[in-house]
Amino acid sequence: MLGPKFEGYLKKKARVPRFLRNNYQRRYFVLDSQYLRYWNTKEKSKIDHNKKNKKPNIPKASIDLRSIQINSIEMLEGNTFTFKCLDLQKDSKRNTPTTLRCPYILSADTSEMAERWLKEIQYRVRNIRLTRVMSRI
Repeated sequence: MLGPKFEGYLKKKARVPRFLRNNYQRRYFVLDSQYLRYWNTKEKSKIDHNKKNKKPNIPKASIDLRSIQINSIEMLEGNTFTFKCLDLQKDSKRNTPTTLRCPYILSADTSEMAERWLKEIQYRVRNIRLTRVMSRI
């Protein structure tokens, strides 16, 4: 692992506008060295010790940090930041990821916390890129 996990609540903007409802959904995010995952609540992200297999619950989504475009990670206004992901399905002709998916727009409770999340994501994405480059040498 590149660093300790970073976790907490963020508001995620819905990809499709929702009629007469708030377009931001509060979700519990966990960032580790390879993925940014989120669940509806903190409790759902934890291992259920009452179950025999004691596996963590499946997240609502799991974003592979290799798919995040480093130059797309940026602050918007106040406590909101964004990033764009490539579809990691390979282009059959060039064997490279090509298609951009909808950008993620996330909002923290404070601008300081949004800056921290942004820096944590940038750090991990850069480390993944650096590790891949160094492994080719």
